[in-house]
Amino acid sequence: MDARASKEQPIVARGKLRPGTVWAPAPYEPADVVAMQALLAGDAEPEQQRRALRWIIEVASNVYEQHAPHYLDSDRDTAFSLGRAYVGRQVVKLTKLNASRQQGGSNA
Repeated sequence: MDARASKEQPIVARGKLRPGTVWAPAPYEPADVVAMQALLAGDAEPEQQRRALRWIIEVASNVYEQHAPHYLDSDRDTAFSLGRAYVGRQVVKLTKLNASRQQGGSNA
């Protein structure tokens, strides 16, 4: 194997991703960036907090989108899409749990 070939990046990494590619970065608006940074700094206004969580759940993780294999190009795309959605579902789950019953934490 040519040493140079092993260091080259795949062709897709050098070009632009086609729209709808499941592993493309999630789209965002400047207000999403401000909301996420304010959330991280601990000084987000209530609307910024909601906006940041909405972006994580609805845009970055695509929780409410279809992830069935026949909608995606490959098994790998399906696995990636389901992984993103899994993270979003965990965030949604924590927003709906009864916190007073979860004092010790749980993996359920």
